[in-house]
Amino acid sequence: MMWGSDYPHHEGSPPYTREALRRAFSDWQPDELSRVLSENAASVYDFDVDALLPIAARIGPTVDELRVPLDEVPKDSGSPAFTRP
Repeated sequence: MMWGSDYPHHEGSPPYTREALRRAFSDWQPDELSRVLSENAASVYDFDVDALLPIAARIGPTVDELRVPLDEVPKDSGSPAFTRP
């Protein structure tokens, strides 16, 4: 499994993408989250992970960041990422 995003769409999560990812993935185990959000795609597309690590570290989000549960849904977001209970 891999996760991807095809921004921009009106129903997308910006400017709350990190919050949407936290809502979706905060209860995942770190190793599973790493595979779904980066390692599987890197393997399939033969990315040079060592070359991409500095960029990923600068841009994020990190697995640790995404594992923090979201306390409050952004009130002004129209994203379906925030419509489930």
